[in-house]
Amino acid sequence: MKTRQIIIVIVAFVILGGAVAINKSLSDNKPQKRRKGKPKKVMPTVETIKVSNQEIQAPITVTGKLMSYEKMDVYAEVSGILRKSSNRFREGNRFGAGAILVSIDDQEARLNILSQKSRLLNAITQLLPDLKLDYPEAFQKWQKYIDDFKIEQAIVPLPKTSGTKEKYFILAKNIYDQYYTIKSAEARLRKYNVYAPFTGVVTEASIYPGTLVRNGQKLGEFINPFNFEFEATVSLKDIDLVNIGDQVKLYSEDIGGEWTGRIRRISDKMDAATQTVKVFVGTTGKNLREGMYLKGEINAATIREAVALSRNLIVNKNQVYVIKEGALALQEVKILRYTGNNVVVQGLKEGALLPKNAVSGAFVGMKVKAADSHSQ
Repeated sequence: MKTRQIIIVIVAFVILGGAVAINKSLSDNKPQKRRKGKPKKVMPTVETIKVSNQEIQAPITVTGKLMSYEKMDVYAEVSGILRKSSNRFREGNRFGAGAILVSIDDQEARLNILSQKSRLLNAITQLLPDLKLDYPEAFQKWQKYIDDFKIEQAIVPLPKTSGTKEKYFILAKNIYDQYYTIKSAEARLRKYNVYAPFTGVVTEASIYPGTLVRNGQKLGEFINPFNFEFEATVSLKDIDLVNIGDQVKLYSEDIGGEWTGRIRRISDKMDAATQTVKVFVGTTGKNLREGMYLKGEINAATIREAVALSRNLIVNKNQVYVIKEGALALQEVKILRYTGNNVVVQGLKEGALLPKNAVSGAFVGMKVKAADSHSQ
């Protein structure tokens, strides 16, 4: 009996202990209730910059096309057959200054001039007897003119008349008319050869030796490949900062290298559609070619009382956040120029504090803690 009671007591203790253990385990696994209360506001710390207005050299970025500074379209002023030459007028061929670019057969024109000179000599010869009788003082000079006449050479000026009677006599015999006809023909004869006005290269040719060239026909194009002009446009708000003689750094996105030029001319005309003005930059250098597209930076006049900021700081097109009494406020600025990732502005007070980087979720009145500032 006693043994049975003892067993019952032991089982009861075991069951009670298990129940207590299970209850404690369940109690530990229940989620703790959060204490009610207001969340703490976290004040962001931002790096700052202190505004220091100063003179800024902000290059003006431009793009444009390269053109030869010396360029000519070659036209024929006479008709005839194109002659063959050792250095043919073909694209890519080079000619020195004064060299013959194009030579047109002039034999017929030369013979015609010789015929006209012969008629002039004959007319003057027929005058001599009358001159000897009526104007003996003039006879000697006209006689000498005939004796010295070289028919194969360019015609020399006629003798000067000594008086009005002699002058009218010569006019009546049509001597001056024949003389100036020959002078005109000689001037035209020089047009059968087209000479290079400068050292250059043919960039376009539309004729071949042996073909008939007509008066007024375009024969090709000739340029100086060593002297170029870069044509670009500058916006109206920047044109007052650009001056003749300003240095320009040029570069290409397609080939390596940089070239330096200077502004030669500035147009007085503004493009109404784009509100831009043309500027022309003179430059030379290797690997430059007619028609290349280049980019450039004009070292224009300095901008006074300005500061350069990161583009990321601009909001609402013309405003930036400044820090006033520990909170963000908007300040309107005047944007003068974009240069790469920066923007040059005016309108900020000296010593004003700005966030160095854009503040995430920024709004007017947002409390911020300013870190050490750096001058900008």
